[in-house]
Amino acid sequence: MDNKKLNELAIQADIWCDQNCTDRSIYNLAWEKKFAELIIADCVSITNKVKEEYSKIRKEADDFSYKNVLATGEVACETVEKNIKEYFGV
Repeated sequence: MDNKKLNELAIQADIWCDQNCTDRSIYNLAWEKKFAELIIADCVSITNKVKEEYSKIRKEADDFSYKNVLATGEVACETVEKNIKEYFGV
């Protein structure tokens, strides 16, 4: 498993905590929360990228049935994004 992305997000959480967490007694808790927020934001970003791809292909497609399939994919991405945000309360 490649942890490159997780390492990048961990570094971002470190930087955020170093800049924003003045109370060192809650640093670890703040770091964990920020790290989780970054992972969630990344997941939402992926759904947006996939949705954009569906939209781009749909706009270029000629076949009506294929356009409907792609539109369904876009809606599915919106649903996944909404569910992620609701589940994690963001």
